[in-house]
Amino acid sequence: MTLEAVSANAYDRWALAKGLDGTNNGPAQDPDHDGLSNLLEFYLGGNPLGSSTTEFPVVSSDATYLTLTFKRDDTAEGAVNSQLAQYGSDLTGWTDAALGAVSSAPDANGVIITVVESSIAPDDVTVQVSKVLSNAGKLFVRLKVSR
Repeated sequence: MTLEAVSANAYDRWALAKGLDGTNNGPAQDPDHDGLSNLLEFYLGGNPLGSSTTEFPVVSSDATYLTLTFKRDDTAEGAVNSQLAQYGSDLTGWTDAALGAVSSAPDANGVIITVVESSIAPDDVTVQVSKVLSNAGKLFVRLKVSR
């Protein structure tokens, strides 16, 4: 069995276990209308049929960094094709910072990714984007996951 087959099955098993069916189990669907697609619910450990904001990524700011924090489900971590933090000074041009299984030192742009592995519990992920990357005081960060 290939890794791709295992990964695809992880999402399908999760969808079935969460009560999704052929009418609402698509990765881009949002059957609970909470603003998180099924794929993000899978990745963040959410409930696709129970509207909640507890699993939403949180953005905070201090004098030095714009920070994105979230919990990442261990099963989903290995079952997605791409997991990125994206940042930019407007909402049309994004720069990617790849999210890996472990923490990474500042990249060429000074972005720091910290992963706290929690064995069977979801991992804590923090992405710090240096405010020197802002343009006219504007800086945005988001999570992008694809399957």
